[in-house]
Parts: sequence; structure tokens; C-alpha cells
Amino acid sequence: MELKTTLNETLTTRFEPALYVIVKGHWDAGSSDRFAKELDENVSQAPELLIVIDLEELDFINSMGLGAIVRMWKAAQTKGKKIRIIANKRIAPLFRVSRLDKIIELHVMEESI
Repeated sequence: MELKTTLNETLTTRFEPALYVIVKGHWDAGSSDRFAKELDENVSQAPELLIVIDLEELDFINSMGLGAIVRMWKAAQTKGKKIRIIANKRIAPLFRVSRLDKIIELHVMEESI
């Protein structure tokens, strides 16, 4: 299943036993609500207990995007699911500064050459 918004592109794929979501582009105020709603629906409907959100190709995320991830994490927790974030070196510091890396498993990928 592929989800697209104006400024973001996501690809949702199931690799048992995980739901794997790749997010590309910009996650900002202009796209946050619609994108977060689509992602929330996929996460809440997923039968998998592990949801991997790959932000390796994300260029920008603002506080609204981080807030959407926190809401997803809370929803996942209530259903016994776990969220894992894969981030690039540009995005990962936002998770550390906001201390989200203390509640959501964060993996930082090296930049490709």
C-alpha cells in the first residue's frame, strides 16, 4: 500500500512480523495533519506488534510531526504494539533534544556516500 500527501511520500510494506513505513520528503505544518491521520490509520489497523517508521530519507520534520509520532506511540502502547524509529543524522538530534529517544527506540543510520 502506498500513501502520498502533498509534501510527503510514504510507502507502507509488511515484512512479517513488522509493519515497515518509509517516510520521504518534508513533514511540516502544511502536510502534518493529513499525513499523520493516514499514518495513524495504518498503524492502528496493523495486526503486527512492531511498527518500524523509517525516516532515513526524510529531509525535514517539525514539532507537529514529532507530536504525531508521540500520538502514534501512545496509541500503539495501548494496543500492545511497539514503535521503532530509523532516522538519518539530520533528524535524529530532534529525537534526542526532545528526549523522545528515551521512550521510542531510535536507530540512527549513517549518510550514504
